[in-house]
Amino acid sequence: MRLLTCFVPAAAARDQRGMDNMENTAAEDVEALQHLLLVLQPCCARATGTTLSLLVAAGATCARHGCENAPWNGQRGEYCSFSCRGNATPATGVTCARKGCNNAPFNGQQGECCSKRCRDSLLPAGAHCAQATQEQFARVQEQFQSGWNRGTAPKIRAIYKIHESWLLCTWDHSTCELGCACLEMYTLDASAYQASSHVRDAYQRKCSSIGRVKPWGRGDPLGNQQCRFHGTRITCTFSGQPCTNSGCRACSIIKNGFSIQCLSSNTGNQGSFGPGHYASAKSSTAHGYGNALIMTLVAVGVADVVQNPTSAPLPPGTHSRVANKSTGNDELMAPHDDQMLPLYLILF
Repeated sequence: MRLLTCFVPAAAARDQRGMDNMENTAAEDVEALQHLLLVLQPCCARATGTTLSLLVAAGATCARHGCENAPWNGQRGEYCSFSCRGNATPATGVTCARKGCNNAPFNGQQGECCSKRCRDSLLPAGAHCAQATQEQFARVQEQFQSGWNRGTAPKIRAIYKIHESWLLCTWDHSTCELGCACLEMYTLDASAYQASSHVRDAYQRKCSSIGRVKPWGRGDPLGNQQCRFHGTRITCTFSGQPCTNSGCRACSIIKNGFSIQCLSSNTGNQGSFGPGHYASAKSSTAHGYGNALIMTLVAVGVADVVQNPTSAPLPPGTHSRVANKSTGNDELMAPHDDQMLPLYLILF
């Protein structure tokens, strides 16, 4: 037993160092450590009268109601052992959205899942989107309404998070210029959005190639990333699964990302500020380009700022064009597909 009680803290320390640099720690190693601690916990308790633990958050106890043991990793919302995890309803009373799973949701919120595996089991085969939770719906709706500056805003019928498992990644910012909570979800879970991995990879490469740029507002300086509304057209009765109609631009964007080859296919207008993908901080402006909106990240980079219409090429050293109109509305033109990453689909 002495060997075990010496080994586990060493492994925990190794894991703690790895957590400081997640890129160098394989997910399998972390899972293996979790498994080891859960298995050894009851053994060490019986043999030595002590309990194995990592750093314990103040007051943290096992997530199973009535169990006072410390969680295996010291963090609130976790269990002390496999036994408790397999036969528990979390102390909060909130359980995973998958029927039959008693684990706590990853963020403790009603309607969320405990893991990627449970989340994926709820999606129909081949699904690319999932309906936004009540909280996510409220946040996106608030941004939509605050960005509407003419007449009465249309009522939102549904919001879908464009969803993909690769978003379990390294974004570390919590908000964008619009206060967009979608960026915050990058740090919380893999259940945020869906564009195919090659779209995501191309977008990240574009941001890296642009490099760090002083961002507008609270955007990400890597590529000067901003959250904007893009107006597009949807022709199907969307319910989470993109249709196969090539003329349904919203579904094409969800499946394949933005394509400059489809420029002006909806409006016949290539834009007043040059050929490219158009987006706006004003939801009312974007809505004028179609019957649906996509909230998207845009790698703005260094912007060519203008006030009047122009079709001139972008000046050397710039990556996009921002038009600040006399009406108070703005338009952002990004000339390349890989400057756009779709986040949410908003339907009316």
